[in-house]
Amino acid sequence: MNIDPVATPSRAKPVGLALILITASLALMTGQMRAQVGPKHARSPTHETLMDSAGSKAGGLPTPLAFTSQQSTLLRQGAYDEDFGTRSFNHGYNPLVDAGFPVATMTARTAAADRWSSMADAFVSGNLDGGDGSGAWHFLGRASHLLQDMTAPMHVFGVDHAGLLGDPYALPACRFENFWQNSDLALRSILASIGSPLDSSTLDAKASERLDAFTLQRLYYRFSNSCPNRNSDDVRGWLEVVAWISYFRASYWGEVMLGNSGSSGAATTASTTSTTFSDGTVSPKPNVLHTMFNGHVQWIAGFTDNYYEITDRNGFTFRWMSWSDIDDWSACGRSWGNGQQDSSLRASGSEDDSRGARITGRFWFDTRELGKSSSGSLNRYCFPNYYPDGTPMTDHLHQYYGYQLYPLAVRYNAGLLGLANRRVTVKTADPTQANNFLWGRRDNFGNGPTFNTAFSGAHFYFAAKSPVTLTAPASNAVGRPFVRWLRDGSTFAGNTSRTITMNDSSLTIPARGVTYTAEYEPPDTASPTIGCTRQSSSLVFSWPTSAAGFVFEYATNLPATSWTTASPAPAIVNGLYVVTNPGTGPAKFYRLKKP
Repeated sequence: MNIDPVATPSRAKPVGLALILITASLALMTGQMRAQVGPKHARSPTHETLMDSAGSKAGGLPTPLAFTSQQSTLLRQGAYDEDFGTRSFNHGYNPLVDAGFPVATMTARTAAADRWSSMADAFVSGNLDGGDGSGAWHFLGRASHLLQDMTAPMHVFGVDHAGLLGDPYALPACRFENFWQNSDLALRSILASIGSPLDSSTLDAKASERLDAFTLQRLYYRFSNSCPNRNSDDVRGWLEVVAWISYFRASYWGEVMLGNSGSSGAATTASTTSTTFSDGTVSPKPNVLHTMFNGHVQWIAGFTDNYYEITDRNGFTFRWMSWSDIDDWSACGRSWGNGQQDSSLRASGSEDDSRGARITGRFWFDTRELGKSSSGSLNRYCFPNYYPDGTPMTDHLHQYYGYQLYPLAVRYNAGLLGLANRRVTVKTADPTQANNFLWGRRDNFGNGPTFNTAFSGAHFYFAAKSPVTLTAPASNAVGRPFVRWLRDGSTFAGNTSRTITMNDSSLTIPARGVTYTAEYEPPDTASPTIGCTRQSSSLVFSWPTSAAGFVFEYATNLPATSWTTASPAPAIVNGLYVVTNPGTGPAKFYRLKKP
């Protein structure tokens, strides 16, 4: 049974009712104290390490980012401060049922959207470097914390795990988080060599490592069908994708059965039974719970107590449904989504621990219990024999989750930093500089609002979908007038106006960045100056070969009704077009004209 005062993911037997009520009362009386310790990593280096690593990894974005020391500090502080007070109560997000912790006022996904909106507003107002509750970079650190939390199993199951009575190591704190809090050097070593930043539209191969085939199938299904914001440049899409990755990493497809007679027996077989869930029928599949523990899953029945027991490769035991022990593992869905194929279903039996019971679906291990004890056979770290894909396992579960999930936390977090800092390059179409371009506000790094640029271009950064205006000067540095804007070399509606609005719903800055080119009237639209010298009785006309494509014409009267192409054709002499005409005869008027 489970006596967590806030969440009871499995059924609690009546004998524990008084204890549940007492513990719940303590939780209410010490709510503020619990709020200060909360379900978090940041009282140790974990969130700060993840934040630093994500900042460094952002240098590998399609538009690389490099943060100043002050910006890195603010990001780190934001990641730390997100756990202040009661904020941590809103750090859960179970993607199966869109639910948070039982005490939450919102899910972590909704909280991330709130932090993101505050960040965007702070960038717009120019409050870049303010502290908690005000500065843009600090808010970005807080949003990053919420994404990082999606790689902690208790957060994606929506199971509260605040330490009681001000002690984060007391029941029911998360031992997974405590383990990595005390393993920061190992974490940094893991993160030293990982892949490139990830966008929410991508499900990386790392997410599928060591998963069984059916779980991988379900992960791809949920990625494609249950992440509504993953293609929308929306922070919620990042949390949706990472939450599903963690949900399927920390839960295992399987089936347990409690025998109809006798005192004990095997609770699993190599395959699950065909089962009809509320959202479809699942044909027989490999029983991953059976595989991981090499079949060492037993049911035990006594006069007063029926329960299930797993024995790991080190001989440690883990129980579900025992009168005398808090549940170490459970079927998914006992407090969320019961009956769906990504939770579980009791297909037979009146209770999970009744004779003849069969429970099919996904199972999870309570990381508040694993590792709570350092002696004996109970509450130890859990050492499965095999990974879900059937390859031999060398880790315990806390290590397995960290090795698989924390690199993804950093890589998706780096992508999120890119979402907050989409790059705009502004340039001119030719080498002539134009001065006093004007943004509607400074960019995220404090550049602008006025600037000069030429053909090489200047870079600016704005949060995705945070509209901003850009105005081109009326003429460039040599007085040639503005003609139009081009976006990545192409025209767009309203591009002949000097002032444009970008980064709104119609002109969003993509992840690869965007280039806006200001075109000014080119130098060859005005006729070059014609040089003329007398050589004996001839006139020698010349003009620069850089003015290509002009026709040398003459007329005998002004204003002329017609012009005639002069002969002979121009020759090139010392970098000049040259035409020689007689210097005697009727008057002639000459010009250069572009056809």
